[in-house]
Amino acid sequence: MILTSKQTRVAPLIAVMCALAGTSPAQYTGTVGGGGNWDTTRPGGPGYQQAANVYGGAPGIPAGYDLKVGDVYLRAGAGVDFTYNDNVSMGAEDENSDFIISPNARLGYYMPFTRENGMHFSLDFGAQFYMNHDEFNNFTIFPNGDNAFEIYAEADNWSFRLRDTFQLHANPLVNNFSTGSGLVRQFQNTTTLTADADYNEVVLGAAYNHLLYKYWGDEYEYLDRQSDAFNTYVGFRVSSPLIIGVNAGVNYDYYDGGDLNDSFGVNGSVYSQFVLTRNISGGASVGWGWNKYEDGGRFDDSEDFSDIIFSFVLTHEVNKYFRHSINVFKNLQPGVTSNYQDTISLVYNIGWDLFRFWTVDALYTFVHYDSSSSEVSETASIHSLSLGHSWQLTKSLNLTARYTFHLKDSDLVVEDDEWDDDFDQNFRQNMFQVGLQYAF
Repeated sequence: MILTSKQTRVAPLIAVMCALAGTSPAQYTGTVGGGGNWDTTRPGGPGYQQAANVYGGAPGIPAGYDLKVGDVYLRAGAGVDFTYNDNVSMGAEDENSDFIISPNARLGYYMPFTRENGMHFSLDFGAQFYMNHDEFNNFTIFPNGDNAFEIYAEADNWSFRLRDTFQLHANPLVNNFSTGSGLVRQFQNTTTLTADADYNEVVLGAAYNHLLYKYWGDEYEYLDRQSDAFNTYVGFRVSSPLIIGVNAGVNYDYYDGGDLNDSFGVNGSVYSQFVLTRNISGGASVGWGWNKYEDGGRFDDSEDFSDIIFSFVLTHEVNKYFRHSINVFKNLQPGVTSNYQDTISLVYNIGWDLFRFWTVDALYTFVHYDSSSSEVSETASIHSLSLGHSWQLTKSLNLTARYTFHLKDSDLVVEDDEWDDDFDQNFRQNMFQVGLQYAF
């Protein structure tokens, strides 16, 4: 499953890490599975999370659901973030700083039908108000982590899930490409249907995934696209701590307009999931991906993709207070001025519970990519660092503080009349954020 549908890969990482104030603060995410299928060592379909069984009746009630009405568990919360951003447009020149006020709210419910069947829904939404650049004001719907609509069922050795996640947010970055001016409103919806079986020595399953992307603003509507993908896998439990298997998939990606090229792809990989010790676990996979693109398009790109793809993830729970993980992977994401971006990424994550009521975390991300050959190709690297802490003031009130840094180094300067301006893709950004969250 290393090469899933292009849109599910690195785009969520950049969207989460580089979104402007008001999105959820970065938190420790273990194998970085929240918000997208980044742990490509797990078999199944795009967006599939094999460990997402926390919503089953047997494992118990999800964390955070502490209000029960009949058979339904509810949760609700609200808060506000105050942010200083020294480069709101992520531009190389004319950097505009601003203060942003971001109110937000969270709603959710969990409804078990039987011990083996149930449904849950969770939603984060909010707004961002810029003190000096009101043209950037926007509303967001930004599910994160396990926030989604999901129905699950279990029967004998099989489990089935229908899962839908969606995001609506505004960002000066579009698939790593900086507009250098305003925000581009982006909507993403991912629908996933999975079926998985565990017969002790053999595990197997399949998944279908449909993605919808919609863009508004700054003439980026030509990126509107959809994707269909199917994956299947079979694994063998060599021993209790080790699973080895194979995974294969096909994907079809198509744009609403004709500026970028539709594509068809296939992929195959060998994967493993392992537990080295009581506190160390992970996975690895390596395979081959091939994507065939149609000819033509606005940027005259006819290059196809055919190359090795891989992923490695390792999680270490040092003790009940400290944990960290590393994830390294090579895959694709869609291009903005080309067919694709061939990407290598590294994500390192730390979570540290200093006290029962005080948690600190750190997240470092490095992304390097080469665009396929077109009239406007790019080679670039992006560094992102997030440092923060969470202080539980009372049972219901939580105080957060966070510093986030982004740096992009690119060889691209767009000199094209179609873009109305020259875009130097190098930028630097610092953000300081303080927030209060109240759980009802």
